[in-house]
Amino acid sequence: MQAAMDDIHLELNHVDTENSDMSIGGDSRFSSYRHRTVSLQRNSLANEMIGLRTMGRYKYHTNTLRSIRSPEDADTIVNQIQENVAKADDEQQADQLRREALRDMPQSLTIKRQVKQTLMLNEKSRGDNHSTIGCYKWAVYSIIILYSKLKASIYNFLYTFELWYLILKTLEGQFGSAVATFFRFFRSLFFLNLFTLVPTFFFIVLPQILQSNFGDEVVVDQESFSPADIFTGEGSLTNSVLFYGHYTNETIKLAKYEYDMPYAYLFTMFVSYVIGFIVLSYSTAKSFRKNFIETKGGSKNVFAHKIFCSWDFGIATEDAATLKSSVIYHELRELLDQWNSPRTKASCASRFFTVCTNFAVNLLILFVLMGIAFGMWILLDKNRLNDDNEHIGMITAVVINVTILVFPLFFTIVGFCEDYKSPRNSFFVNLTRTILLEIVVIGILVAYWITSASKVECWETCLGQEIYRLVIFEFIFSIVFLPMTEIVRFLLNKNFPSTFDPPEFNINRYTLQILYNQTLFWIGLYFSPLLSAIVVLKLFVSWYLTTFTVLHCCKPSSKTWRAAQTETLFLIMAFLNLIMVMTCLGYVVASVETSGCGPFRSFEYVYNLVKEGILGLEQGQTILKTIIYVTKPGVVALIILMMCMGVYYLDAKSRAQDAMVKLLRNMLINEAKDKEFLLTRISLATQGS
Repeated sequence: MQAAMDDIHLELNHVDTENSDMSIGGDSRFSSYRHRTVSLQRNSLANEMIGLRTMGRYKYHTNTLRSIRSPEDADTIVNQIQENVAKADDEQQADQLRREALRDMPQSLTIKRQVKQTLMLNEKSRGDNHSTIGCYKWAVYSIIILYSKLKASIYNFLYTFELWYLILKTLEGQFGSAVATFFRFFRSLFFLNLFTLVPTFFFIVLPQILQSNFGDEVVVDQESFSPADIFTGEGSLTNSVLFYGHYTNETIKLAKYEYDMPYAYLFTMFVSYVIGFIVLSYSTAKSFRKNFIETKGGSKNVFAHKIFCSWDFGIATEDAATLKSSVIYHELRELLDQWNSPRTKASCASRFFTVCTNFAVNLLILFVLMGIAFGMWILLDKNRLNDDNEHIGMITAVVINVTILVFPLFFTIVGFCEDYKSPRNSFFVNLTRTILLEIVVIGILVAYWITSASKVECWETCLGQEIYRLVIFEFIFSIVFLPMTEIVRFLLNKNFPSTFDPPEFNINRYTLQILYNQTLFWIGLYFSPLLSAIVVLKLFVSWYLTTFTVLHCCKPSSKTWRAAQTETLFLIMAFLNLIMVMTCLGYVVASVETSGCGPFRSFEYVYNLVKEGILGLEQGQTILKTIIYVTKPGVVALIILMMCMGVYYLDAKSRAQDAMVKLLRNMLINEAKDKEFLLTRISLATQGS
């Protein structure tokens, strides 16, 4: 801790020198340096300003000269500034040189304010000499300024209605950035699903409801409703708008309007998945650039910036000030823990033991995942063969959800054997293993029903019912099992504090739950359009239950760590899940035969609707031959290889630019050292004279 505090003092003492002479890590400082070296004349003017910039150092190092303290001394500085900028080419260049001279003077803020006010008065008195801009430029500038103000006003207005803003700030203040990052990711998925609900309901579900109740052929359900149907998705819900098989393959006619359901179903699903893909890809790329690329060279003066630049001066209430202070405290604690983390080099024997332990643990987890996949396949096959038993479907859903809940705890216990030094590394490894568990479970589920397509009358509805049951029981477990576990541990700690520890918020387990739920939603949306409403309601209820449990029953983690890159990891996981789901659905659309139900029952493959109905392609056409040729595995592999070569080229170019940046940084450091040496010699020479 003492070393970290010493580092803070050193950074505070040298922050001005580093910002002005020795660093190009920030874009503004690097662009300023590059701008000052555009021409030889600008360089000469900048060099002439060195004497002015170092005038304070002369007075500081020279005992015979008095310090600058009076307004008359400020006038002397102003006159010297005006003399040095008189040779500037234009007023813009002169203004920049004045600002640089004012910034680099090692004087008090009082003197700098006096100099600035005097310069502003002189500028106003010389206002007649300034050139005026034309009407066109003035109009353009006015529009740009008006647009910027309007944009800022809209953003400020929207921020006042930001959903769950206060809860997020409270979580960040009490539990740190890692927990707050998880809940921000939770909220982003809620909004994404809410956006998906709107088109699927208005363009698919609502037209089918109108057709079933007010169309030419009114559909009447023959089966009576049973409360068990809510949990199984069978009975009266089988032939309802909840599942794929209920939707018609004909044109809906309401009065004089016609609505083609097959085209609307396919186009709405396509737009929903593509928009989700675009939103996630943009968010992932933005987060990756912010947390990995822009911070690749390492952050400078992090302690000084965190102490002096973290406070929000727009805070107007005591509660907000207390909350902001808590947030800054946790951020400083995370930085100090990262700074004080041990950096000892392990011995060869210790590294060998660690590698062997990691290999054994990963091999064990691999066999466990293979066993889960095999057991799930047998369970699903038994479910299909015993279709008459109405409870077998619920048993399958319960077993799968219990697997999702229990085995992450097993992965966490096994992970203790690996003894990771960094809590962030342990979190990343456990999260990756839990995501693999989720991929295995959902992958086996989808693969089984696709391979059983020819054996089931309406396999799309059966798959939709299977996913519906998983979502329902996952909803029950997430609102009953997880919160009750935390509450029971909290009560035990309250009554027996010496025996039981209070619970900590397990980000691994909750992240698995939300990603598992989101992947089920993406894979089930195509087979159950109304599933989006169920998932949105589930996330809304889960948000309040989870935040209540965290705020009232959990304690902050004993091992703090910065979560700057955790948000990027969450987004990457969700993005990869979406890509796998879209790949699977693409295979279903192109290669799996449709059954005798649903909006595409008139086509052998859903792809035929796209090929014949939308694109109007027939067998033997040149465009169709080109599409078939381009989609061959060899051509696709060649395209992927070319993309990999492009990525390799861009990576090599980035590495070369990093090397150039390091070279320029070293050049600036050497130049700063030369300046310091010359200033020292000049000071000694002045004292000797």
